[in-house]
Amino acid sequence: MAKLGLLPNLPPTLRQRPPRITCSSCAAAKQQPAPHYPKTHNYRVGAAFSSDICGPFNPTSRQGNKYILTVIDTRSRYLIVDFLQSRAETPHRLDVILTALKKRKGCKPRLFHTDNAKEYVSDSANAVYRSHNVMHSTTVPHTPQQNGIAERINSTLMNSARAAPHHSSLPKTHWEDAVRDAAFKYNNILHHGINTLPYTM
Repeated sequence: MAKLGLLPNLPPTLRQRPPRITCSSCAAAKQQPAPHYPKTHNYRVGAAFSSDICGPFNPTSRQGNKYILTVIDTRSRYLIVDFLQSRAETPHRLDVILTALKKRKGCKPRLFHTDNAKEYVSDSANAVYRSHNVMHSTTVPHTPQQNGIAERINSTLMNSARAAPHHSSLPKTHWEDAVRDAAFKYNNILHHGINTLPYTM
């Protein structure tokens, strides 16, 4: 609305309290739906996990890897990263991670959520899920939003993989070291979603 000082011919009554003009058509056209917040889940720590693969990275890391495999606990937000030379290694690495979670951490994985990538829905991957008694759920095709936890952490790790070598003037082949450092910091810094450190949970 224009300033009152720019309207010298405005009647005194309107100068004291300008009228509030509302248009029902404008109000109907500009209305927005209420924000949707995801429902809280009842999974315990170590029961439900989300996973995704990021890559290939170019150049290959100095350890000879091209891909990042992320596994994140949906309750504690604790992040596990592994590195692959090819996507075909995914079922074997998932088997190693699930076994380590059971033996070292005492977790009882029940749900594993991924996208529909071939390495997650192959026969060998399904055999891994059955051997660990884990239910595998996938997203709807072309809907990465349904795996948002893993997608966001991949974005965070990729930003770190690009920024750290550039800032330290190291060769780009050190991106794997940058990702390991970023994962360590992520697990040991206060997380706004759980109001504590993922490592402590």
